Amino acid sequence: EYFALGLLTRFTAKDSRIFKVEISGGSISRTQRIFATGFLSPKGQITLVVVNDAFEDWSGVFLWSDLPNLVLYGYRFDETQKDNPAFRVDPLKSWDLRSLKSFEDVVKARSISIYSSYKLMHEEAGIIEG
Repeated sequence: EYFALGLLTRFTAKDSRIFKVEISGGSISRTQRIFATGFLSPKGQITLVVVNDAFEDWSGVFLWSDLPNLVLYGYRFDETQKDNPAFRVDPLKSWDLRSLKSFEDVVKARSISIYSSYKLMHEEAGIIEG
């Protein structure tokens, strides 16, 4: 849980606004298994947090409307990295939303995925001011 909390707080600026993220699908046997929320920093940076607590991957299409045109970088923490001090937090993918209004990704089973306009490499400090 330490690494999961660290991943979340690394991309959340002080005084960020929380915005609602609607999910279509993501349930198994009528129980919701995909959860998401978004953060908008005071300087207009975006961070989406998606949690998959199911034991299977979830393919999602993320629709982008009424939000700034940015490049998003994807980060992930899953059970295979639990309690691994060698775990590195580097961008795994990127999506240029300046020309697209949606993007697709697979949210791995039992994982937290972060999609953020902050591009942070492992060695860099997390975001504090927005």
